[in-house]
Order: sequence, then C-alpha cells, then structure tokens
Amino acid sequence: MLNPKDSEKVTVYVKGAPEILLQRCNQFLGSDGPQHLDRNTSSTINSEINQMAKKTLRVIGFAYAEMTKK
Repeated sequence: MLNPKDSEKVTVYVKGAPEILLQRCNQFLGSDGPQHLDRNTSSTINSEINQMAKKTLRVIGFAYAEMTKK
C-alpha cells in the first residue's frame, strides 16, 4: 500500500501466527507508540499467546513494515 504521507514509501501489512511474526519483529506497538522489542518483552507476549491458546482462543498476529519504493 502506498504511504499517504510519503510517496516514496510503501507500507506492507501481514497477518499470521503471532509466534512466527514475533520472531521477525524488532518493535511492538504499545500504548505509548512503537517500542523496542527485547527478549523479555517477547517472552511475556509469547506467554500471553499461550494462555489464550490454552483457553482455545485463536490468536492472530498483525505486523507491518514501511519500505522505500524501488
């Protein structure tokens, strides 16, 4: 998707298994905006995913990346 704020950039959106997406991310969107994703935070998020899955809830992850057009 073309970035409406910068015509030289595109934004790519993906959805999928959160534990897989989490391995490929270096930030997460928190209540204060984008934040660094460290191992401790990643572990906490994975624990929450597992708790929801134990309750037979389906968990879907969403991620995005902004890239420069070629």
